[in-house]
Amino acid sequence: MRTVFITEGEGEYAALPLLKHQIQERTGIHLIPPMRITIQPDGPATKIGRSIKQKLLPTLMAKQVEKAVVLLDREMRGDCPGEIAIEVLAAVRSLCGTGIDFTVVLKDRCFENWLVADVQSLKAQPGRFRVSNAAERKISPNKADSIDAQRLLSSIVIGRDFQKVEDAKNCLKNASLDRMAQNSRSVRHFLHVLGDPTYSDGCRNP
Repeated sequence: MRTVFITEGEGEYAALPLLKHQIQERTGIHLIPPMRITIQPDGPATKIGRSIKQKLLPTLMAKQVEKAVVLLDREMRGDCPGEIAIEVLAAVRSLCGTGIDFTVVLKDRCFENWLVADVQSLKAQPGRFRVSNAAERKISPNKADSIDAQRLLSSIVIGRDFQKVEDAKNCLKNASLDRMAQNSRSVRHFLHVLGDPTYSDGCRNP
């Protein structure tokens, strides 16, 4: 299935292609380069749907995309991620029609929570990240979604401040989706939505 990720984040746009081969091997889908759109991830669902329709739908159709995965940050919203996703998806499908299989995935709470989910990937770069035992215990087991990942990354980075694009690629270049999924339910849901057989029955547990 010809699939594309739609994201508003610079880090996701730059770094997610590093997971392309793992995703394709796990799911059998055909990933094309992600598309970026300027939206407020916590904005009204209808506004998100309207932006996708106006700015991306013609390109999606021209590229013969079959499945489009809209990736949004949950950020500080208290609503259940599933409820937010359902609301946004309903708006997107209503405005964009049924020619493309749209789905919505929320990162809990942001992309940085996914970036810290594979502790081993961070440890593999001792010149950039200093991962203490205390920092690791905040992430593992299965706690990556519940921490302030931006603050944690800022506290373990060595040298200049954390760089959203460059360091996102640093975090994912050695990352394993298996290890990320062990510590992040929202990563497991992401894989479930993509059709990963490991999580075909659900994503509550690693």
